[in-house]
Amino acid sequence: MTPLETTWQRKWLNMDATSPGVQQMATAAQSYAVRFAAKGPKRLLVVSGATGAGKTHLARSLYHWAQSVAITLWTEGKWQAPPIADFIEWSNLVKLDAREWRDFLFDTDRTNLLVVDDIGSEVDQYKSGEPIERLRLLLSRREDKWTVVTTNVSPLVWQKTWDARVADRLMRNSQIIVTSAESYALVSRKAA
Repeated sequence: MTPLETTWQRKWLNMDATSPGVQQMATAAQSYAVRFAAKGPKRLLVVSGATGAGKTHLARSLYHWAQSVAITLWTEGKWQAPPIADFIEWSNLVKLDAREWRDFLFDTDRTNLLVVDDIGSEVDQYKSGEPIERLRLLLSRREDKWTVVTTNVSPLVWQKTWDARVADRLMRNSQIIVTSAESYALVSRKAA
């Protein structure tokens, strides 16, 4: 086991990985982190599952892990410069005005690992189609870049929820994890 794998495990252990669904996410995320550290083939990681299953915790753990090992990766010669990681909640991206959105897209071109949390949580109250177009554009720009996306939306309804172009971009060159982990709130209520 490499020091990078050990670092990842320490970061992940503050989430209880006793259920098979959570363990499945943890194992997939560790594998993704190891490939990122080795600067392996770039791909999209999509984590789909119920509300409260730990997807955001997983996404934040990957983000914090990437930040914590950036200098190590650089000094070990695996990266030419310390890799840049960024975490953003999708609902905040949908609210950006046109200029802020362009600035965000420009900034993400320099981001080595982008974590986008909770796509599908957007509300398009004016039925403009803008959130779907932004998601399509972001996924297009992040093709062949390290990107992690979480969603409560099942892959079975991606095309219906967004459109065929977004569904295609979510599935292309991606690792999709559909977790069976239950909501922590539901599990703790059952235990009480």
